[in-house]
Amino acid sequence: TTTTTTTMTTTTTTTTTTTTVPVTLSPDAQYRADNCVNGKLSGRGEDYRGTVGMTVSGRQCQDWSSQKPHSHSRTPARNPTAGLSDGAYCRNPDGEARPWCFTADPNKQWELCDVCAEPATTTTTTTTTTTTTTTT
Repeated sequence: TTTTTTTMTTTTTTTTTTTTVPVTLSPDAQYRADNCVNGKLSGRGEDYRGTVGMTVSGRQCQDWSSQKPHSHSRTPARNPTAGLSDGAYCRNPDGEARPWCFTADPNKQWELCDVCAEPATTTTTTTTTTTTTTTT
């Protein structure tokens, strides 16, 4: 008489890795570190030269060199040191409370911007499951 014994061992290992990365890598990070305290601008932001191009209500900025949809006198030629030639970004060429821009919305001439807001982030979670079966 022969007796055969089979032993089966199953080991399951699950590894979860979570990585959080910025949606966009913002050149404004150093400006925020130097000029924002608890999410609030310390000063008026006249030296702001970052890439925020949206107002506090979410309106896109009008390019400073454009006269449409809003005509204005705050042009790059008239304000050569204000960073207006950079495009449709928030700036403070005239000492307002904080950076602002003319909006691309024909119904709203201008609006303040929040240059201290943190960029949105996304979280990616990867789960790997490994199953090993040993028969003896």
